[in-house]
Amino acid sequence: MRKFSLLLLPVLFLFPCVSHSGDAVSEAHADYLIQLTLQHFWGKAKLLNGEPVQPKDETERRTVPIPHSEAVRVVRAAFPAGLGLWCGADWKPYYVAFMKREQVKPWSQKQIAFVGTLFGATQGNIRKTMTESGKCSGTDSAGVKRLLDEAMRKLASGPSSGSKLFRHPSGVFEMAVPGEWEVSRPVGGTSVTSFRPKDGTAGLTVSVVSNLKLPAELPTSLLAKMFPDGKAISEVERREGANWRALRQDWQGIKEGRETVWLATLFGSGSHVVVITLSDEKARIDGLRALFGEVVASVKFR
Repeated sequence: MRKFSLLLLPVLFLFPCVSHSGDAVSEAHADYLIQLTLQHFWGKAKLLNGEPVQPKDETERRTVPIPHSEAVRVVRAAFPAGLGLWCGADWKPYYVAFMKREQVKPWSQKQIAFVGTLFGATQGNIRKTMTESGKCSGTDSAGVKRLLDEAMRKLASGPSSGSKLFRHPSGVFEMAVPGEWEVSRPVGGTSVTSFRPKDGTAGLTVSVVSNLKLPAELPTSLLAKMFPDGKAISEVERREGANWRALRQDWQGIKEGRETVWLATLFGSGSHVVVITLSDEKARIDGLRALFGEVVASVKFR
């Protein structure tokens, strides 16, 4: 049975019992890889058009292009591919499937470039560490193949095995929502649909406004109008896809007497504006960020 530790970590992995996931990469080691990637990102990574990625200013140069929780998720997703590279397993289909899923999310080109670069840096780090521990044995190889197969199945299963498809009554778009959350349909002339868990204070809301003449660049004031009594607590992130543009920002305020945070994404597609928010008490919101990312990534305009 093989025993080894990842660079800078006291984490032990055992082979051939490869039943763990990328969660075996601790957040501390993920932070190390994220910062290492950032140091070698600007001017070296490439955009889809082949041009090098450049920061707009020094503040952006020092800032990780994607939220921390998302960067940690990418590092952990790359874990099976790193083991595959060490063992000579066919990791490329998994990488391609992973990046295709990321590319339909509301990321900017810079953010997509960082996701791909971080994935590759993590993969290389894990191969280096594993190579220093010894060669991949036949038993190790079988375990790594199982881990890659499991990772591929998770990607193929969609946002979540507990999700359900929601088609907005307007016919403008559809998306995946938590399957166990209760829905409150639009009433009368309203266009707001809400979803809530049976227990808890979280709330997912979706609203649509149509027949608008949208400018080429969505004004950030559109988000501000959604939270007239709130305070923005993150910078606005601009993202775009094949038939949509989006603004992403976090807001904070008081709701029903509780300090609340809203994760918000505003889409512009054709003459439609779609706003998706996920809110909860400030102390609980970080546990919902991954869910919000999955919901937003699943949006498809019709």
